[in-house]
Amino acid sequence: MQYKDLQKLGRDLSTVIIVDNSPSNYKYFKNNGIYVKTWYRDPHDSQLFGLSKILKHIVVNNIEDVRKVITFLNDQVDKKKINSSHNPFADIDLTRIKL
Repeated sequence: MQYKDLQKLGRDLSTVIIVDNSPSNYKYFKNNGIYVKTWYRDPHDSQLFGLSKILKHIVVNNIEDVRKVITFLNDQVDKKKINSSHNPFADIDLTRIKL
């Protein structure tokens, strides 16, 4: 099985986020990966919109290691909810992240 090797980017992985609809694509970089439902043929997909709040939080708060935020996010969001029509990322309380 193939995966996306984030080390090939040649960047500090504390600053790298991968958003993907297949967790196997970032299986060796779980703390860098955010799972989203597949968006193929879904004109009502809004998960990236929900993620924009999280990405903005990372930038505005000058988060040095995005993996802490992603770990928190992945602990909060159930993959079953991601695959529903509701956008689970919109409901995340970012003030609870311990940095």
